This record gives sequence, structure tokens and C-alpha cells, in this order.
Amino acid sequence: MGVTEDHSEHVRLRLDVDELVPARPLGEEMFLVLATPGMVYGCAAGDTVRVKADGQFAVVRRGGNVAVHIYAKPPLEQRDIEDLQGKFEPLRGLVEAPAHRRFAVVTVPVSAGFPAIEAAIAGWMSVRPDTAEWFFGNVYDVDGGSLEWWDASGPSSDA
Repeated sequence: MGVTEDHSEHVRLRLDVDELVPARPLGEEMFLVLATPGMVYGCAAGDTVRVKADGQFAVVRRGGNVAVHIYAKPPLEQRDIEDLQGKFEPLRGLVEAPAHRRFAVVTVPVSAGFPAIEAAIAGWMSVRPDTAEWFFGNVYDVDGGSLEWWDASGPSSDA
């Protein structure tokens, strides 16, 4: 995944909601995202984003990580997080969840491949089909079209 830096600085990202995300400033309006957002979609840890004063952002360079968002009702238990981490460890994925555990975010290198990512999440979901839902956070645009940033022939940014 490549982004394990100090999370002492944050940037506010906005896309329907606001979220403070650990980030390293790179210059005027430019930030390296250090952790995949949990509520704002469109970017993942390792991405470089241009952020306007109001929090609206555009990805200018993809860092090579896929964001998987999981929402649960009731909240996830610690064993759920551990099971999820166990599914993604072989893919070099990182699972993060806030203290309330109503959601979790998995950051996994795109090099793991979409079939492996989907198999890992399907295996985890198979024992909790009615209590959680998941989706990719940075694979599709707002209209449901594929961003294809992982394809060498496709775009590498959204700017």
C-alpha cells in the first residue's frame, strides 16, 4: 500500500459530506492522502488530490490502491474486523474502522487484482449477508461508470 506515514496533519475533503482525512501537504491545494476516507468516496490512501477551500477535490494522481467501503448494521464487532483483516492480509490489504464500528474501510493494492479483492470480500460477507453491505469507493464515477484508473491505457487521474 505504501502509505504508512504520520497522520498528524489532515485535509477536509467534501463529496456530499465533509471528512477530515490524514494527509501530507505537497504545495498549494495539493495533498497526499495518507488514509482512505471512510465517508467520502473517490480516493484512497496514496492518491494525490487537489483540494479547493470548500473541500471539493479532484484526484490528480492515483496511488494504486482500491478502496472498499463496508457499512454494517448492527455495528461490526472486533472479531468481524479481525476476520476481515484475515481475508485481506494475503492481498496486503489494510482494514481500518472508527471506534463506533458502523463502517470499515479496506485499502488494498490494485495489483492484488479485482477477482482476488472480490473473492476476499465475498468470503467475509458470506457469513453476514443481512448485516453488512459493501462497495468500491474509488472504482466508479458518480454515474456508475468505471474510472479505469488501474488500466495502463485508461486515465490515471480525475483532474
